Amino acid sequence: MEGNKQIYSCPHPNCHKTYTKHYGYKVHYETIHLGQTYKCSHPGCNLIYSRKYDMLRHMKSHKDTKQFSCQECGKKFGRKEHLQKHASKLYKCQPKRSYKFSLMYIMD
Repeated sequence: MEGNKQIYSCPHPNCHKTYTKHYGYKVHYETIHLGQTYKCSHPGCNLIYSRKYDMLRHMKSHKDTKQFSCQECGKKFGRKEHLQKHASKLYKCQPKRSYKFSLMYIMD
């Protein structure tokens, strides 16, 4: 242990990767040394993921439903975290422009 953290070392010969989290080690070992990957099954999509969770999250992108919308500009997103990023201070959205206006006539 280094400090109070447990270190997970890859047992594969000639691989010197170490991880502070078991999950990171597990993903590394299964992907790199066992060749375990998750491929998107959508026709024409060739994306491959090392984690099943990421592949399932990606699969939702093939659906047309965008259920999260910005209250300021109305832009829609398929994932909550994309809406949050859009609404964050770093990515300030521009309020939807309203083209409503009134005409003022001056009568003589």
